[in-house]
Amino acid sequence: MNTNVEYWLFLQAVLGFGNNKILDIASQYRNIRDFYDEDVRYLLKVGLLNKDQAKRFSSIKLDSMYQTIEYCDKLGHYIITPDDERYPNRLLNIINPPAALFIKGEIINPDDYITISIVGSRKATSFGKSVARELAYNLTKCGCLVVSGGAVGIDFSAHTGVLRAGGKTIAVLPCGLNYSYLPENAQLRDEIANNGCLISEMPPNLPLFKDTFKIRNRLISALSLGTVVVEGNNRSGAKITVNHALEQGKDIFAIPGDADNPMAFLPNMLIRSGAIPVTQTSDILNEYNSIYPNKLIFDLNYENFIGSPESVYDDEIQEIMNKKNVEANLSDEAKLLLDAFVEVEEYCDDLVARSGLDEEIAIQTLSELELLKIIKSVPGGRYAIIEK
Repeated sequence: MNTNVEYWLFLQAVLGFGNNKILDIASQYRNIRDFYDEDVRYLLKVGLLNKDQAKRFSSIKLDSMYQTIEYCDKLGHYIITPDDERYPNRLLNIINPPAALFIKGEIINPDDYITISIVGSRKATSFGKSVARELAYNLTKCGCLVVSGGAVGIDFSAHTGVLRAGGKTIAVLPCGLNYSYLPENAQLRDEIANNGCLISEMPPNLPLFKDTFKIRNRLISALSLGTVVVEGNNRSGAKITVNHALEQGKDIFAIPGDADNPMAFLPNMLIRSGAIPVTQTSDILNEYNSIYPNKLIFDLNYENFIGSPESVYDDEIQEIMNKKNVEANLSDEAKLLLDAFVEVEEYCDDLVARSGLDEEIAIQTLSELELLKIIKSVPGGRYAIIEK
């Protein structure tokens, strides 16, 4: 059962998010209510609080914590804290675990799974999106749990792959669960909440703020046994997740890419630094099969195919590679239009606007992509990437 929720929320409000004093305080005060009842002068003297935190300790009222709890009840959100048996042990193994987790959807404990995070650029290429989708699909079919950040690009594709496999996924958000983060992804978040859960350590309506992604990304890596980097340039935020994962002693995987592709910079650099290259699902599964033999499913049966995850992914990655070779010889206009796809399906007007092409040229180029069976027209004036 979850107890002392209001006092954990109070601790979070006093310390802020991602603070490494939480474990020290939790170890000294087995009942977190005792921290709330402590003399603030003592907390300052022993270094458990600094001056700013001491001011918040004295000014924050417990009534506001009760209001947060009531509001979450109204929204149908859960709050779990380190007192709750459902709180993931993997989070307690990092130096700065959240004092509280807000959850929308089903409470899923990543400790029960071979949990893999899939991360990468928001401006992913069509190839990167395809790989993220197919990898997430296959990992799910093999019994793994996939975690990502609920953003566009690689995140979107990874979550979509899980949902198409009929699985459950976790999206860790960098803001409150009730905040309008990336409105274009609202439908995806609803699907994730209905087939998994959304997680944040921030109260429901809290917007993005300085360092919000750095704070969030430590949870993506902490919940996982390993992190897969699909794409990212030399400025990619995925590097933050990788750095957290390395500090937490997690495995790092990367999808190798062409040296002349800017989005292959980060995964290629990681591979040179010792990350495990991934060209098939078994490159990941083999790292965990001997440790967690009962958590994997090695006989897949979907789309009338029964075989090992290795052979299935070999077939699918080859199709993706074939598609990549076709795309490499496309016109510059066709490449611009493909890069304009943020989601699998897009309205024609949005593609024209994002690509910056003249409308007539864009429409002609869309026809070219249709003939090459890279995209297809769908009802409502939209175009969709044809999945391979």
